[in-house]
Amino acid sequence: MSNSSAPFQLRQAALPVYLPTLLFSAGEAAFIPIVPVIAQNVGANLATA
Repeated sequence: MSNSSAPFQLRQAALPVYLPTLLFSAGEAAFIPIVPVIAQNVGANLATA
């Protein structure tokens, strides 16, 4: 048997692995400051939010 496949390279896997995590973190960081404002608009006090 010959091994004709290329060796694993971390650089090739970095984009598919880390891009979804980066996008999720950015979206979460954008949404978290808005949660207390939304909660206060629907009738919750700031401590509950």
